[in-house]
Amino acid sequence: MAQQRVLVTVPPLGTPGGVTHYYETLRAHLPEEIEYFQMGSRTQQDPPLQTIVRMVRDYCRFIATLLVGRYDIVHVNPSLLIKAVCRDAVFLLLGAVLAKRTLVFFRGWDPAFGERLFRNFRGLFAWAYFRADAMVVLASAYRETLQSIGYRKPVFVETTVVADAVFDGFQQTPGESADDSVNLLFLARIDRYKGVYGLLDAFARLRASFPSLVLNIAGDGPERENMLAYIDQRGIGNVRYLGYVTGKAKAQAFRMADIYLLLSDYEGMPNSLLEAMAFGLPVVSTPVGGVKDFFEDGRMGWLVERADPELVADRLAALLENPALRRSIGDYNRDYARRRFAASAVAQRLLQVYQQVSADA
Repeated sequence: MAQQRVLVTVPPLGTPGGVTHYYETLRAHLPEEIEYFQMGSRTQQDPPLQTIVRMVRDYCRFIATLLVGRYDIVHVNPSLLIKAVCRDAVFLLLGAVLAKRTLVFFRGWDPAFGERLFRNFRGLFAWAYFRADAMVVLASAYRETLQSIGYRKPVFVETTVVADAVFDGFQQTPGESADDSVNLLFLARIDRYKGVYGLLDAFARLRASFPSLVLNIAGDGPERENMLAYIDQRGIGNVRYLGYVTGKAKAQAFRMADIYLLLSDYEGMPNSLLEAMAFGLPVVSTPVGGVKDFFEDGRMGWLVERADPELVADRLAALLENPALRRSIGDYNRDYARRRFAASAVAQRLLQVYQQVSADA
């Protein structure tokens, strides 16, 4: 079957964010018939009037692009958040009118917002989004939710992505530090729902038994200053704040680490966890979003139900006391990530989704 022409809505390439990272990483593995339509702002602080003007321009450019390009499929990438759901509903409706088929990939999913949306505005959501010929989500639980509210077309469950270059010629030596320290890594948005305070309390519990233990925190967010003040007030030593890291600095943070932690209350499919596995790290994580669809508890690391300091400390201790177990888990995680999360593999699965959407016409 000939490759379908697909127009994918994406944020401005080069800006931070999971959606941008996903499509920038996939780009080299997709054929030229898959084109990106960049929309949205390059900043987060546009005034309301400027935002409205930009959105209108985006919609006009989108219509013109569809009319000229004669695409077979329009692929939109909302998050289940109020602004994104409203904005991308218009792109979806335009795509349904001007293209043959439409695909919705829910990149983020706020369960609390979703519950309110489907309880109070299910009909309006269905009127707009049930026009899609197929949907993609990052967790089987989200597929079940869509099906429970009446969506009867195909729903695919996918993952985020790790660049193939992470695997090419990489020799993992856990904890490439200049001393004998054991390094934990938290690399995520600095926010309360990410579980950073539970992690800090767990780390403080472990310091007496593991004096060489170091916690590296990478990222930025609304809780950064409060988090740093909390560390200072509690007198928690051996915490290194790396700030927001990307590129080589991000890769180095993973290479320095021995264990990766993700303790969020909710996620879609956290890309940093997949990257940690690709770098050969064992993981301690909460069973959020798509994590519980694939994570093998005890084989890839450990799952904890919440960012409870006692639970987290207990699971970390099991890994800290057994370097051989850390290495075994790390090797397994790296092999699994190569097979499942490498960009070349993810791109092939996405192309198969496009083919199925087209074949169902």
